[in-house]
Amino acid sequence: IERKRKQRPQKMSRDFIAGAAGMYGSGQSTADVIRHSSETFADPFATEFQDMLARISNKGVTFHGMLREMADKFGLKELRAVAPIIEASEKAGGPPAAARGLKKLNLALRKRDKQLAQRERDNIEPKLACYFALGILAFGLFLDVTVFRELYEESRLTLAVGCFIFVALYFAKVKISSNSDLE
Repeated sequence: IERKRKQRPQKMSRDFIAGAAGMYGSGQSTADVIRHSSETFADPFATEFQDMLARISNKGVTFHGMLREMADKFGLKELRAVAPIIEASEKAGGPPAAARGLKKLNLALRKRDKQLAQRERDNIEPKLACYFALGILAFGLFLDVTVFRELYEESRLTLAVGCFIFVALYFAKVKISSNSDLE
């Protein structure tokens, strides 16, 4: 559920990166990119971009600083990566440098998405095997605790080992399901 909720802002941030790369490539300034994005994106990004345009006249406020704030607000690492690219391009290189940096970022994000999708496909079989083994162990433990309880009266260690194996297999399933190294 958490992943589904984050997918829309992630897609919007990737669309922003791709669009901003194109606009910087055509020589647009950061203010123009943010202004265009505020007109083309839906909420919540449109509102955020409009707020950026309103706040930029304040002394000491920068677009890259506001992009970092926006990234933190939505929990988007992709958007957070945009800020240093824009900051560096403002110091040296201008819009062409920002365009090159954002194109490379966009390429890296697409590559990461492909790797995540491939990992999901590769992990289907091990996940199913873990679920199947967990189901069998859970059923066996249930029978041991209820039907075969008298067999474990003298040696509770065997039941404890079964519980340990069940818990270890559960944590193996959680580890297999994790993609934290690519996120």
